[in-house]
Amino acid sequence: MIRLSEAVTARHDDNQMIPLINIVFLLLIFFMVAGVLEAQNILNVDPPDSVVTQASDERDILVLLDAQGQTALDETIVPLDSLTEAVRTRITALGGETDALRVHIKADASVTTEQLLMLMDHLRDAGIQRITLLAVVGNGL
Repeated sequence: MIRLSEAVTARHDDNQMIPLINIVFLLLIFFMVAGVLEAQNILNVDPPDSVVTQASDERDILVLLDAQGQTALDETIVPLDSLTEAVRTRITALGGETDALRVHIKADASVTTEQLLMLMDHLRDAGIQRITLLAVVGNGL
């Protein structure tokens, strides 16, 4: 009697790949969660670099000034000539106290000094006394 050998089946053991796949997915989830999230501004503003850092308060007001001269108050685009009244309304909504209130100006790096001074004049007309110019933390020059 002729003895036929059993058919040889090439069985690839893929079970050794499962731990590697698990680790890759865990790393993916880790970097998605641990990644830095930055609040998006309503205007595209590229502020200048700075070497000084300071934390902001929740009551602070953010004013954006882009390269084209458009202004935004917090999350609303406001024309420059209406900014004084909009800031006064915001101050009233925050309790009407301007002593502890600070306005942060986040201006584009290409904004001229004249545009920046006009914006600051509108803020002073609204009663703001503490104005901070925001910049991106850069490497020391």
